[in-house]
Amino acid sequence: MTNPTLALIHPTSNPFARNAATAFANQGILKEVITTFAYNPQADWAKALCYLPQPLQKRLIAELERRRWTIPSPAQMQVHPWQEIIRVALMKANLNAPLGLGKHGLIDWVYTSLDRHVAQHHLTDINAVYAYEDGAATTFIAAKEKGIFCLYDLPIMFYKMAQEIQQQEAEQFPELASSLQAVQEPHWKLQRKDQEIQLADHIFVPLPLPKHLC
Repeated sequence: MTNPTLALIHPTSNPFARNAATAFANQGILKEVITTFAYNPQADWAKALCYLPQPLQKRLIAELERRRWTIPSPAQMQVHPWQEIIRVALMKANLNAPLGLGKHGLIDWVYTSLDRHVAQHHLTDINAVYAYEDGAATTFIAAKEKGIFCLYDLPIMFYKMAQEIQQQEAEQFPELASSLQAVQEPHWKLQRKDQEIQLADHIFVPLPLPKHLC
């Protein structure tokens, strides 16, 4: 009997996703990781960075290290980088505000773009998808149609509890209201979060997180 296989989807790179990918790969069930941009210091293009001026090289590698992915073979890394490259370039050039894009509008664009691409192109020869908040709704809809198991990792408290806490903080400290993200998220994004929860076959949360916060 062949082992089940899954695809892990995360638009950027964080310790939660990297550790999950490594664990699945070590169990022999990870087919691929799908992300926007992945840095492998052993890649030919990465080795060529040594020819850059030292100050530029240092800054660039520090940025790239945040996107470092290394997963055991035979799992594959699938990257779709252009939206993320555009986002980072606009942010670094401080052009997001003049263009009326804001900080979170750009990251939402990256997340939904990758979600859409996975739903259209990466749901073959797998038994499950493993995805994260804000990047799973479209993928889960398509996966359900194909009979693919939907696994959802929620490493932070669910947005409704975060909204409740931050709303109380905003009322108590109005000067902080503009910095509290959970109370400012658009309705369409909250609908996606609800949809992801409803479509998930299994939800993973951190062990120390009380159930009433999920």
